[in-house]
Amino acid sequence: MSPDLSDLLREAKADAPPPRYDVDDAVAAGRRLQRRRRAGVAIAAVVAVAAAIGVPQIVTRGDGDHRPVPVAPTPAPVPSGAPYQFGYTSRGYVAGGFRIAAPTTVNLFGYLAGVYPRNGGEQAAGLKVYRPGVDPKTAFPGAEVVATEPVRGRPAYFLKQTGDSAQDILVWEYADGARAQLWSISPQAMPRARMHAVAEGFVPAVFRSATTPLRVSHVPAGYRLVGVSASPSDAGKGQASLALVPEKVAATQLAQAGPLPFPDEIEQGRDGIGIAVVRLRSDDDPGAGKVFCMDNEPMCRMRAPGGKYLLRVTGRLESTAELRRILASVRVADLAKPGTWGAATGAVPRAVQLSAR
Repeated sequence: MSPDLSDLLREAKADAPPPRYDVDDAVAAGRRLQRRRRAGVAIAAVVAVAAAIGVPQIVTRGDGDHRPVPVAPTPAPVPSGAPYQFGYTSRGYVAGGFRIAAPTTVNLFGYLAGVYPRNGGEQAAGLKVYRPGVDPKTAFPGAEVVATEPVRGRPAYFLKQTGDSAQDILVWEYADGARAQLWSISPQAMPRARMHAVAEGFVPAVFRSATTPLRVSHVPAGYRLVGVSASPSDAGKGQASLALVPEKVAATQLAQAGPLPFPDEIEQGRDGIGIAVVRLRSDDDPGAGKVFCMDNEPMCRMRAPGGKYLLRVTGRLESTAELRRILASVRVADLAKPGTWGAATGAVPRAVQLSAR
């Protein structure tokens, strides 16, 4: 399964309204997109995640102002063997009549941000910023490459797809060997001219490490952390998740053997482990102090401390007992206080962290 995690992203600025969607909504969105793909539409969306791409400054230039801006210097190389660093190189900006959200989801291929109408409304598009060396075209088999005008003087093209559900996808080079991707939910939601304006407004900046309120002290041997997603609760609807996969799968992703379409930050395929905290819903409440494990799905859940959130662990492991052990080892910081969160690298034991190449 590979959901579209753009629905997890927050509004464009720190003082924007809280996100409209949680992890469950993202999973549902991804399944809808996969159905489209099976129908013959190869839609690789975004998500999430980074390595040596970092954090950003908020870009607030006027919609018509596309003057060249120097690309931020390349981050200092991480020593070989040091923990792999998940992070972002942008916070959010305004361009072309849209607000591009601060990214809150990252994986081994890049990071993801939602794009919303500047004056409010539902999500219109998604922005995926790939780490250097990753080629977005490999996620769109059969798509035709159609050249278009440069973005900030660098090469750009559209990926033309077939099928009733095909989306417009703009790809451009934002730095040497590094590409970004913008896709509209529909031509009506974001015409191609506006897509160019949004792309022109993107300027990478200083690397910022991803943080998370989640900490887990027990993970079965042989797994590695490959994805992180977290947004503060603000008005009460925050979320956070960690994605882990077998070591061989993680090594393939890190080696850029080809970006995965719709990387799923919650359930990285049949062999992955997903750890998530989401807003508690009455129909999903196991009861105070109780752990509920499903018989027909590899999942255990319980109320997180405070009673407002649900803590959930998924994974096709040897036994439900192992899921319970993971669940019991999870600690959650206050989702309303992101200043108390820790770096994503430290969310799992050192043995579960990938090493930088």
